[in-house]
Amino acid sequence: MGRAKLALGLLTLLAAVAATALWLLARRAPDGAIAHREVAEHRAPRAEAPLEPVASATDAAPAARETLPLAAEAAPAPAQPLDASATALRGRLILLDVGGAELPPPDGSFTLLPRRGKQFIPQLVLEVHAGVWSTPLADADSITGISVHSVRCGTRRPIVVEPVGVIPIPPQRELVIRAQLPRETILRVVDAATGTDLSAIALVAADTTGDPNLEHPGNDHAARGVGTELRSPIRLGELGVPLPTEYPWRAFVGARDYAWQALQIDLAAGGERRVALPRAGELELTVLGAGNAANSVIRARRPGSLVPHVELPLQAGVTTYALAGLAPGPLSLHVEIGDWLPKPNELGRVDTEIRASERAHATLEVRAAAPVEKVNAGGRVLLPTAWQKNRVDVALELLDAPLDGAKTRRHYQCTPVGSAESDVLELRWAARDVQVGRYALALADPPLRALIEVPPGGREDFELVVPPPAELHLLVLDAATGEEIVTDRVNWNVRLPAGIDHRDFENARRDPSGRGYRIRAPEGAIQLYIAPPTHLPHSEDLDLASGVCEHTVRLEPGCGFALRMLDGATPIPFPPGWLPEPKCASGTGKLRQVQFGEFDQRVMVSEPGTYEVELPKLAGYKQPTAARIEVAARQFAEAVIQLERENP
Repeated sequence: MGRAKLALGLLTLLAAVAATALWLLARRAPDGAIAHREVAEHRAPRAEAPLEPVASATDAAPAARETLPLAAEAAPAPAQPLDASATALRGRLILLDVGGAELPPPDGSFTLLPRRGKQFIPQLVLEVHAGVWSTPLADADSITGISVHSVRCGTRRPIVVEPVGVIPIPPQRELVIRAQLPRETILRVVDAATGTDLSAIALVAADTTGDPNLEHPGNDHAARGVGTELRSPIRLGELGVPLPTEYPWRAFVGARDYAWQALQIDLAAGGERRVALPRAGELELTVLGAGNAANSVIRARRPGSLVPHVELPLQAGVTTYALAGLAPGPLSLHVEIGDWLPKPNELGRVDTEIRASERAHATLEVRAAAPVEKVNAGGRVLLPTAWQKNRVDVALELLDAPLDGAKTRRHYQCTPVGSAESDVLELRWAARDVQVGRYALALADPPLRALIEVPPGGREDFELVVPPPAELHLLVLDAATGEEIVTDRVNWNVRLPAGIDHRDFENARRDPSGRGYRIRAPEGAIQLYIAPPTHLPHSEDLDLASGVCEHTVRLEPGCGFALRMLDGATPIPFPPGWLPEPKCASGTGKLRQVQFGEFDQRVMVSEPGTYEVELPKLAGYKQPTAARIEVAARQFAEAVIQLERENP
């Protein structure tokens, strides 16, 4: 069962860094894939990395609606005319108005994403004429699922309501798609003190490749501008810029003399979204001694937070930096090399205070960056032929602070060189100009990690011996009914060596028999994590070297509640880093896990009872009273919090 015991006091920090941890993992993962942050490669996306589902732990939830993976966007294949050599898939597109009434058959287009197992096939962008569409589908029998995305009807971007997610190809090769026009989305931007509508508003899209936790767009955001000199209320559909409806849109909103604020808007839900901006202050920062601080970043943080509020690149020859649109309050300024998570190389820090309608001045002295010794590293990988692979790639992940800002994870292709043993393939890898220090030497497939230390002068005789494959058939059952639990949250990883704590989680695949899951892992110890949304989470270690090939896990039914906040009918996101801390008023129930969503938080508790939750105070809204929620056995209650505006 669960081994780690995480203190509840760590939950807020985990929540604050969860999104950025996923962003960093997406940049560093061997196949570059984390749930709906995949890179453009045609291979199966790796499962989102869950936190250990043990007492007081958290579990990052997937987004409410599936998004089109970037892997498919890399190589769109236009639809071709039907021909007799390929199986045809055809159907209709039914367009619904905001109220759900059917509209005349539309012209337009949509994206069809086929899959073979977990492998993405290049997407098809299909044209719709008078509500009718068709396409050839080569090798249709090998396609295990399809999904529909990105419906376009002229300038309108309706939301797919049917089918949802990945479905099998319909038996008659006919698919009816239903898409509904969303409600109009209105952004009302007001003065936080008076509730007065503002003008001179700027709207900037977030950098999709950058840190998702930033609260300020920085200075270099002109290319991402969606609108300037706007006046509240803003009808987003009239901006003339295509905005996503498949997933919440992240942006920054500011106004002249007011602070920038990050926001997420669910354009699929529509409605009026209210944002209250406080009066802003400015900062003038003088940086001294930065001549040798190449690849450095200026990061500003609020007290007690590891997450940067805003980032600016440190530029050669520039000593003065100005920032406007900063909310009042304390601010610490850092010059750092490398990603802020897990361990940047800090070269300087200064604290300051931002006051409304004033310009703060601060001077930051930057220490000289330590000299970096770059050396060569390399070695061999011994891979049993039972893995049925003729090539693998290795990754070197730096575990120490990057002294020169270089990437902390690099990939190298292995070259087969043969082996005296017929059942083992020898492959060699070589890395040039790497920093001296500790590294995780990692394989993605088969998944394996080892801790190595590159010494001064380098070393090129590292050896990684891959154990032969072992297979495990896993059953996950309901402890009360004995029925099988089918979930996509059966994850595992090879037990990590001491000194390595960055996991690349693997997804257990459904067994071809249709019952249970199949895990194929290197012979040895694995760590198993199971966290379905309906049952209490489970974790345990298994030793596949002991010969175990069948294993059954019985999960206790879960219970809990889902929290949502509304302004009228408009969903309001929870503030970054906020985590519900339910207190049981009628027993000994405790928090077991939280699934994070932008607009909802699904909380699982250990037992039924009455729970109270203190809610966050949001700018522009009154402090809501604590929610009191009755939780029944095997049930998830819904708690909808109606927010009250401070200045209606």
